[in-house]
Amino acid sequence: MNKDEMPFEVKCVAIEEIATIALIHQGSPSLLPQSIQQFITHRKALGLSPQNSRTFNILFHDPSTTPAHLYKFGLCTSLNNMTNLSHSELQPFSISEGLCATIRLIGGDSQLPSAIQYLVNTWLVESNHELRDFPLFLERIKFGPDVSEDEMITDIYLPITQK
Repeated sequence: MNKDEMPFEVKCVAIEEIATIALIHQGSPSLLPQSIQQFITHRKALGLSPQNSRTFNILFHDPSTTPAHLYKFGLCTSLNNMTNLSHSELQPFSISEGLCATIRLIGGDSQLPSAIQYLVNTWLVESNHELRDFPLFLERIKFGPDVSEDEMITDIYLPITQK
């Protein structure tokens, strides 16, 4: 595949550690909407809206290859200095610093599987990089219900290291 045929633009970026708090969903992907609602409730109670804190998803497992009872997915929000966690059920979670390959998607989540597959199965194989010990994660830059599907922006991060 030559550069003109690449379906996604991949950039390599160094990220600093990101302190977050998380709700870790474990179980069937079909129950994820309930976990998302629970996460939103906790986030609102802490005053951490998408306007004042970053939103991340940690993709611990591929739902198409993981038994439902073992599936794990992280819902995270960045912290600010004023966040009081004393009454929160969310747990601290750090996104580790290091090099990441990233793709920016504009549009709905229906594009995520093909972008992730391209990043892992094509770009990574053809690059001079290998996976490092941290799961793939997403940063939700613009997302519903505040924006239409075609205005959504999601950055996909694949943690990597040089071979």
